[in-house]
Amino acid sequence: MTQTAEPTFYEQVGGGPAVQKLVEVFYDLVWSDPQLAGYFVNADRDRLRVHQAKLISSVLGGPREYSGRELAEAHQGLNITSADYDRVVEHLVAACAKLDVPQHIVSAVGSVVAEVKPAIATGEAGRP
Repeated sequence: MTQTAEPTFYEQVGGGPAVQKLVEVFYDLVWSDPQLAGYFVNADRDRLRVHQAKLISSVLGGPREYSGRELAEAHQGLNITSADYDRVVEHLVAACAKLDVPQHIVSAVGSVVAEVKPAIATGEAGRP
């Protein structure tokens, strides 16, 4: 008897096209948020979209194409505050909700997001 493998979260959300759409909706929310805009003034937005799509794909059990810097290194010097990090997470959850990502997948991604927060949110309050 053959056993079929449980589909990955990546497959459950719709694969690459769905991840691309999630990244698009997510960054539309983040980049239009006045609380967060200062972090992206000189950012290469196309590059960020590509890296984010690869990172999310990897987290969801899809292709492991992310080859960027470690998260701590990539965010070093940005002085991201805990409040601003939490705001970004709110936008990620909102983007997932807009695209009807199942709650069990959002929860699993939330666990990863909580795990990496100390490496990213190293700034002090009031220092974007």
